[in-house]
Amino acid sequence: VDVYQNLRKRIDPKIYHTNTEVRTIESSAHGYRITTTTHETYEADLIIAADGVDSTTRSFFLPHAAPEYIGYIAWRGLIYEQNLIEEAVFHE
Repeated sequence: VDVYQNLRKRIDPKIYHTNTEVRTIESSAHGYRITTTTHETYEADLIIAADGVDSTTRSFFLPHAAPEYIGYIAWRGLIYEQNLIEEAVFHE
């Protein structure tokens, strides 16, 4: 949470869109026109997408790309910060 909050506060809320999904991406004179499931349309010269393995954004730019098992898996987990040893805790 700390990493997310630290990064999130650096992005202008007017350009950070949540609680919606990308439906279409079209090329436009100034970059791209994005339409969402809330029927809003945005013009952008840069798109940063974090929409996962079935990414609508990836399918627009790389229509033939598909997930492929490459021989290993990764496990991830969370630990409460207070359970970390002192040397591992980042201090500002």
